[in-house]
Amino acid sequence: MADPLNQWEIPHQVREQCKHAELAYAHLDGHAPLTPHTVDALWTSEIQPWLTSKDHLQIISSWLTAVTGLDHNNCGNMEEAYKHFIHTAVCLLQGHIDLANLQLQAWKRKFQPILHNKPISIVDNLVYAVEEELECPSPGSQRQETFEESCQQWKEVLKKHVLESLHLPVPPMQEDPVIQVMRQMKNFTQTDLDNTSFSLTVVKTGLAVVMLRIANPKYVHQVYNPENLHQTRLLRRNGISLQLVEILNAWSKRVPEEWLAIPDEGSLNETVPKNIFQQRNGKLKTGNDFIRILCKHQKIVPLATNPLCCFFLCSEANFKQAWEEWLRWGLNASGFDVPYDPHDHRVLALWNAISQHIMRGQYNTHGLPQEIEQLLRLTIQLRQETKIFKSQVRKPNQCQHCLGQPEAQKCTQTLYFQKCSQSFSWKGAGLTRVPSEEAMRPVQPKMSGRSKSLHTSKHSSVPKIHQAKDLDFQEVYPNPEILKNCGHQIFFIRDTDTQEMINWVYYNSFHKDYLQTLNTNIDLASHVNPVARGSQFEWYKFQPLRPFGWRVGSGAGPAEFANAHVGIEATTYEGLDILFNHAWNNMALVETARPFVPDIVEEIAKTGKLCGKVGFLGVNSFDCKNYVATIHRDNDKAPTITAQLRLNGTNLARSEFSFCMAEYGFFIRTQANMIWSFDSNVYHGTMLPAQATLDLARIGQAESIGVALAVGSRNAARAQSIHSLHDTYNKIFHVWNRHV
Repeated sequence: MADPLNQWEIPHQVREQCKHAELAYAHLDGHAPLTPHTVDALWTSEIQPWLTSKDHLQIISSWLTAVTGLDHNNCGNMEEAYKHFIHTAVCLLQGHIDLANLQLQAWKRKFQPILHNKPISIVDNLVYAVEEELECPSPGSQRQETFEESCQQWKEVLKKHVLESLHLPVPPMQEDPVIQVMRQMKNFTQTDLDNTSFSLTVVKTGLAVVMLRIANPKYVHQVYNPENLHQTRLLRRNGISLQLVEILNAWSKRVPEEWLAIPDEGSLNETVPKNIFQQRNGKLKTGNDFIRILCKHQKIVPLATNPLCCFFLCSEANFKQAWEEWLRWGLNASGFDVPYDPHDHRVLALWNAISQHIMRGQYNTHGLPQEIEQLLRLTIQLRQETKIFKSQVRKPNQCQHCLGQPEAQKCTQTLYFQKCSQSFSWKGAGLTRVPSEEAMRPVQPKMSGRSKSLHTSKHSSVPKIHQAKDLDFQEVYPNPEILKNCGHQIFFIRDTDTQEMINWVYYNSFHKDYLQTLNTNIDLASHVNPVARGSQFEWYKFQPLRPFGWRVGSGAGPAEFANAHVGIEATTYEGLDILFNHAWNNMALVETARPFVPDIVEEIAKTGKLCGKVGFLGVNSFDCKNYVATIHRDNDKAPTITAQLRLNGTNLARSEFSFCMAEYGFFIRTQANMIWSFDSNVYHGTMLPAQATLDLARIGQAESIGVALAVGSRNAARAQSIHSLHDTYNKIFHVWNRHV
């Protein structure tokens, strides 16, 4: 039997000590599950003396860095990190691979916020950074070889360091020979070769075969092994696959014209027979067939490396997206011939069969991985609760309490505002109704190195806080009599000149039970690092936004493994619960807004269609806990929907934490249980609270809790480019594969 420590690449120098610790553990407490007590006992008696050597410390630290991608030399509590290391090692020695995986996941979630002061993604470092690294010139990388010699060299490096390196440590980005080779390929500009010679050389040397194999979206599925999970290695391979697709696509412009002839549409699928769901590895026609396949082929659903894939059974749209991005490749890698087109009638028939089967709740859970079983249960629950929620939300023009009343007494009203003509600098300015002597105090930005020089040159003075009354800002607020009579109040706010809607505001928007669920969900732990805002926020800030969802820079390529914020994971009960709780919150906001502003909801759904989904929509949610912001503009692709869930211990007369639409000269009095939409591309922010209120918030005696949904422009653009790569691979495969 293979040594599990060797499978996990624990250095040879550490193995004997781990085995010694395991024997000591057996002496202490038998082979029962580890507890903090026994780990502490092991630490004191066996491990701590051994770690007096700096060399030993460095060995373990290097292993921790290699297996997680985190720099543990900067960790504030290395003793805790090493205890988790020993816990993992003992689990491995006892053959508890799943427990070791869970331990490592929990450890990473615990220490991720400590190791980074700003959101730095493992994915960024190991996948998207591949693309960034390729853009950087490399000194001394000029080739002296002929093109044929270069192709031979490139092929050998790719074979050795990608195809044949499943058990080799991941090298630092700057030292990675694959990065160097891909930089050379990407920057290749030799023009003395005609197109035919160029193309035939790529094929004749075998380089095309190697590149096609690595670029194949099935590749990451084939090397993925749940029992030997090395996320850094998988993410690196996914980034390399993405770049090779782009390189081959660029090289396709130099192939002879006859090579570019695209075969019939039907033949773009790699030898897919008509009876596709009964090939090679059993049948796949019914929902029961699919459940059986999930029992046998766990790697089909890549929860470890693509957490947002857990929502693939929430809707037909999600299933189609999953089919295009990873599901068809996972099935194909597991021995099933499946169609390429997610709109193929056979794929839709399969979706209907799976959907009906799981919603009946009669599937056999025997043999299902625990995380898949929980995924199915949470999917059923979310779909059922969404159906109920939609049936209970208020609809427009159905209030009987104000029927026949004058417009000023109706619960739905329209307001008009014009853009402001004030000339002061909006960016970074603060707005408040708090007297100047009680206003929020600026926070001296922490500066070092380059940021210090930038700050000195551009932002040396504290931005001014403006009084709303001095600028003649108007306040939008509910009428207490209308709230008492109708139970809610709604404002449609339009541009006076264009008549376009700029805001929609809905007071008392959620039923009591739903508001409680929203609050419960937002209070649950989130392991995602907060958003690092720009310099315009640095002087007046309190608590940060905490994002949840899909982010630009994730490097998601044809296999779609890396698309979630770091800290989101789907391999544990806790991780899946957090994911589906956020999905429920997103659904509640969107479905509450849909009857009143269907165009806004449709625009959000459309622009986020290709992004990673959290539930039914490709949006990022932002937990806003005691969040304040000076006036700024965002770069979003669609309107933002925001909800205020709780507001306690604040001065309503001063509109603390209220939302300000600065460019139109008004602010919206926020209160608990309300929702609104706005265009984040115009100047907006929050009304800054008093310093005394912030001091109360620090000790839990005041709070402003909300959530916002947005689709960033960079996210949407990146998702579109990724989407195009799914088709690109199939086309370049047929350009190059016919001649190898």
